[in-house]
Amino acid sequence: MRFLFKNKYDEIRSGWALFLSVIVLFIVILLVGFSVALITGNGAVRLFNTPFADYLLMSIAVLLLFWLIYKRPLKQMGLHSNKWFKQLMLGMAFGTILITLIIVIMLASGLIQFVDVNFNNLTNHLFWTGLLVFVGVGFFEELFARGFIMTVLKTTRNKWVILLLSSFIFGILHVANPSVTPFALINITLIGILIGYLFIKTGRLWAAIGIHFAWNFVQGNIFGSLVSGIDTISIVHIEVTGAEWLTGGEFGLEGGIICTFVVLLGLAYVHFCIKQNKNFWRIDSDMPLTRGL
Repeated sequence: MRFLFKNKYDEIRSGWALFLSVIVLFIVILLVGFSVALITGNGAVRLFNTPFADYLLMSIAVLLLFWLIYKRPLKQMGLHSNKWFKQLMLGMAFGTILITLIIVIMLASGLIQFVDVNFNNLTNHLFWTGLLVFVGVGFFEELFARGFIMTVLKTTRNKWVILLLSSFIFGILHVANPSVTPFALINITLIGILIGYLFIKTGRLWAAIGIHFAWNFVQGNIFGSLVSGIDTISIVHIEVTGAEWLTGGEFGLEGGIICTFVVLLGLAYVHFCIKQNKNFWRIDSDMPLTRGL
């Protein structure tokens, strides 16, 4: 029976930790919905019943679950304080460059055209709400898909399992998004591989969070594209033409093959141009490996 729950190194099997995380997040979502239904007063409801609050509470739940299961410092999920702001900014720059490159290629190919630019949307509260939501999305999804899942999967001692399985789960997280297609899920999984590989190279979550946030925010709130099927208030209004397999159609840029090409370029850059920092991420060190501790 012990073998069912722990491996030969006396570590909790990663499958159980992942199963618990899904249950905990499901409970948090249910509790948030129930609590909102009980709250009275418009101000309280507006404050609590927001996507950002959901992501914040789910992030707290993941952090607590990690600590309760493994009793290890949160930095072992990649939340190192060392040069965190620089890593965050570099990740944001990388994400901005990648999504802008997709726009430039589509513009040069005649697949999109700029309709207008409306800076008045900067005064629209929905624009800033979108920014806040994308901060929540970037932090939670990276904390869960990279910080939690990739760390938990270290018990497999297999870098490919860690990278590919976490990316597959990341793709599955988007299966219920509006207008999703099988090819869009493949691209989302590929983006997960890119960000996961960046996490392995840097050993810290901050660059991963930065690229995730900038990718969504620049794509949606700046260039006006649908973000994984979700519409946003934007500064630029674009009109997309051409086949769905090229442009992504109603799912947004992430559903097209041009996105695939740019993400592969990003992977090549991470592989050849970013040196791995083995002081922060090694498959045989840190959490949840407990042998010798």
